[in-house]
This record gives sequence, structure tokens and C-alpha cells, in this order.
Amino acid sequence: MLNVRLPAQIEDRLNKAAQQIGKTPDAITEAALEAYLEELEDYFDVMKRKGEKTVTLAQLEEELGLGS
Repeated sequence: MLNVRLPAQIEDRLNKAAQQIGKTPDAITEAALEAYLEELEDYFDVMKRKGEKTVTLAQLEEELGLGS
């Protein structure tokens, strides 16, 4: 099990979204994390096939504008 602390603003948005679509915040978080990990794995697969070096997660987040 993983416990994550979210900033209040994100937690509020998550809770509102969960209410609107009738899912739990945990279900939304799990789906979002799954999608993110699939994208990340695809990125590393492409870089490997292209023979390019990989980057750290922090570098990728910055490149994709996902940094906190």
C-alpha cells in the first residue's frame, strides 16, 4: 500500500472530480498513475529503440511540464 500526501488544492480537485463522476478518489488516483506509468514506459521504450540515452524521471517531468 502506498500513502501519498497531496497539497490541499489538488486533494480538493480530486474529491470534486470523484463526486462528479461517481468514483472514489482512490480509483481516480490509481487510473491516473497507471496512465502516467504507461506513458513513461512508452517513452523509455522509444528511447531504447532509438539508441538514445534515457533521462531521469525529474528530467522527463520537467520536459513534459509535469514538475511540481
